[in-house]
Amino acid sequence: MNDIVISLFASTGFDKSAQGLAGAGRRLADELGCGLRAVILGAEADSLAAEVARVADAVIVAEQAEPAQQFSIRKATSANQRYDPASAPAECRP
Repeated sequence: MNDIVISLFASTGFDKSAQGLAGAGRRLADELGCGLRAVILGAEADSLAAEVARVADAVIVAEQAEPAQQFSIRKATSANQRYDPASAPAECRP
């Protein structure tokens, strides 16, 4: 089975939103019976990586002081939509 992956920015530290994301990722991974991996983006991520490692099975740090280019993130689903496992590819279904 595939693992759950979360990504965090090192510059924000282990604030409430990072804690919430890590906790939700852990609960989802436990529910699905898979692992939780965290990707931390940014320089000086050691303290955040140590905190996240208490929750995640694996932590990957991608150090870079500034993004190489600007990018935008589009919202994939609206807040009132729920994930439907039947819409996932067969190899991703539990």
